[in-house]
Amino acid sequence: MGHFNRRGAVSVPIMVFSSDHSSAGSTLIEVLVATLILGIGLLGFAATQTQSLMLAREAHWQLQASLLAQSLAEQMRAVGPPPLPRQRRAQWQERLEQQLPNAEVVIEAAAGERAEIEIRLRWQGAVSGQTHQLNHVFWL
Repeated sequence: MGHFNRRGAVSVPIMVFSSDHSSAGSTLIEVLVATLILGIGLLGFAATQTQSLMLAREAHWQLQASLLAQSLAEQMRAVGPPPLPRQRRAQWQERLEQQLPNAEVVIEAAAGERAEIEIRLRWQGAVSGQTHQLNHVFWL
C-alpha cells in the first residue's frame, strides 16, 4: 500500500502508464481534426455576424426613408395642396441628404377634391449596392 514519510504523511506510489508510439500519432490527428472543425465553426460564426451587421444597416436606411416620407407627408398636410413652400422643401431636402445619402425623391400628386399624393424615395444600399425604393401614399 503506502509508506509513511518523515512527516507522517502517506505517500502512494504513482502508476505510470507507458504510451504506445502508434497511439501518439492518432491522438495528434484527433487534435488536428478537432482544431479544424473548431476553425470552420468560428468562420461560420464570423460570416453570420457580418451578414447580421449588413442587414441591420439596411434596416436602418429603410427606417430613415420611412420617417422622412412621413415627415414630408405631415408637412404637406399642414400646408395644404402641393407644392410645398420652397423654404420647407429645402429644409426637408437637407434632412434627406443628411439622413439618407444619395437618395432621390419623386412626388406625384393627383388633382381632385381629395388629392392622392405619392412620395417615392430611392437610395443605393451602402452595403449591398442594391437600389431600394419606398413608396408612401397619402391623401390631403
